[in-house]
Amino acid sequence: ARALFDVLKADAITVQPYVGGAALEPFYRRPERGVFVLCATSNPGAETVQEFGSFDHPLYLEIAKQATIWSPHDNIGLLMGTTKPSALESVLKVAPDLPLLLPGGGTQGGGTTRVRQLLHQYKAFGGMFNFSRSVLYKSSGKDFAEAARQEVMQLRATLQ
Repeated sequence: ARALFDVLKADAITVQPYVGGAALEPFYRRPERGVFVLCATSNPGAETVQEFGSFDHPLYLEIAKQATIWSPHDNIGLLMGTTKPSALESVLKVAPDLPLLLPGGGTQGGGTTRVRQLLHQYKAFGGMFNFSRSVLYKSSGKDFAEAARQEVMQLRATLQ
């Protein structure tokens, strides 16, 4: 936590939850810093772990429930991949007040329209969409900057 927040000056980080809430305390003890807990990612194959458990109570849902009680500072959020809107809907039912980091759009194929509908439907705290590969790898040529800019402008238009 010191390395990330004091040395690297990170405002927020992403953590994995498998060590439990008490082990994450050094990260969330600072109310001015954000902590996003991996919940249901967009990674292909991740469902073999994240959906472990019963059909109506997969592991990612328990992670969301636990994250709601870990920090007294309201500085914990969840990382929810946009390729899995059904998982997002389940999580929003148990943790609508947690901020969301929403990767998986663009190259990974996650949709923003359905995710935005769910955020509105459940009156969720809100979400930050993250588009990385579709911008970073839009072009490997000399037109990289312009191609990346055009991709950002197109993504921006889809979110407005």
